[in-house]
Amino acid sequence: MKKGEKNPNASAVLKTHFNLIQNACKAPSLAYGITFGNKKIAAHNNTLQFRIASMSKSFTAAAVLLLRDRNKLQLDQPVGDIVPELKNLPLPTSDSPKVTIRHLLTMSSGLATDDPWGDRHLDADHEFLQKLFADGGYFAEPPGTDFCYSNYGYAILGRVISNASSQSFQEFISQEILAPIGMHSTGWTPLAHHATPHRRREGAAIDEGSPPLGDGGFASMGGLWSNVDDLLLWANFMLNAFPARDGKDEGPLCRASRREMQQISRAVRRTSAPGLSQRNIFAGYGMGLRIFDDTKLGYLVTHSGGLPGYGTNMIWHPERQVALIALANITYAPMFDANYIALETLLAEGLLPAPRVRPTAALQRHAEALIAWLNDWSDERAQKIFADNVALDESLRRRKQDFEVFSEIKRPLKCGEIVAQNAACADVTVLDGDGEEALSLSFKLSPQVPPLIQYYEVTELVQAKEKVAK
Repeated sequence: MKKGEKNPNASAVLKTHFNLIQNACKAPSLAYGITFGNKKIAAHNNTLQFRIASMSKSFTAAAVLLLRDRNKLQLDQPVGDIVPELKNLPLPTSDSPKVTIRHLLTMSSGLATDDPWGDRHLDADHEFLQKLFADGGYFAEPPGTDFCYSNYGYAILGRVISNASSQSFQEFISQEILAPIGMHSTGWTPLAHHATPHRRREGAAIDEGSPPLGDGGFASMGGLWSNVDDLLLWANFMLNAFPARDGKDEGPLCRASRREMQQISRAVRRTSAPGLSQRNIFAGYGMGLRIFDDTKLGYLVTHSGGLPGYGTNMIWHPERQVALIALANITYAPMFDANYIALETLLAEGLLPAPRVRPTAALQRHAEALIAWLNDWSDERAQKIFADNVALDESLRRRKQDFEVFSEIKRPLKCGEIVAQNAACADVTVLDGDGEEALSLSFKLSPQVPPLIQYYEVTELVQAKEKVAK
């Protein structure tokens, strides 16, 4: 396949899949697009604009972190320090901590979950917000104790951005986030070329019945309009934060802050997770983004959006550098499930890129040294490569005896592919004297400087593969 050429297999799979999704949810318009390593592989209706609803939260979170990085605010300061109207926010219990900016970012404020109430207040004016702030907020949980998805909380963050930047949050996000990334078709009011809202009624799509709410004080939680092409730019901007590395760090938001957004800050109870995530081994909320660690697909970053007339989702895989966007103009269309199934299908067909975790120089050096030691069992070499716990955990003599089970494998053993889990842990394919795959070797480095091998395990390659499959 030539550079930049679309992958016909992936394109065909996605076309079939999203045709089925569109027929099932009755959306008059559906758009999708996917990139592998920042290269567009397939797309449909990719310039048609949709309201992306709560996917807007990731842009709000990025703006807050940008202001943090510019020393305009601190994440752990009470929100009342930035929004004076909330200085004396009544708390649910006398021992509750004050609500912080971090609580709001990570859905940890305890404010009651407010879908669908929040959806009907995107156009809230200044007077409405002032009264809302003055009245306080109803708490489902004390701050900092549990996951409570709060649109109101992200509306408060809009005011935080406005006060800290001395301009409206819409202006700040547009000028400091959207424009530098090149998201010129994303904004707070719809373009002429946009999908109009619909809902399902008796198995058919009908007009939503009223125009989309305008821009207003709640827009920081779900007011942006965008299209597939722009959202792929956003997804790849977030993917570009991985892996952590040396070199030029291009903004508008630094790589470390982008990675911070994409780490679990608040665990989500299994019953609170959407759709297919019941299979996930762990789920949580970062900052404006959801994170799933899935038994099949691995580590995923995502966020959905739902408003009267629209259902949207964006999802990406940092290790595989894959991003998938799906947008529909039908109320609460299940685009998260649609994207999840699409990724599963692509994985099953062998069409997803392999995970990209590069071995470090230290891992490469220690893998080669460990295999050299397995060839000669030199005491001098062992002293150079092993941490002091290795001989205490199991004597080198016993380790050599246990390794005799592999005595029929032709020597010398050689280092094959190294798959890094991180900079201190790797799995290695060990080759025999003929260059054939023979053994699987796992090892971990110690935290000292320089690092030494603190643990290793050798298994037959067949057994290792069976273990991974399970």
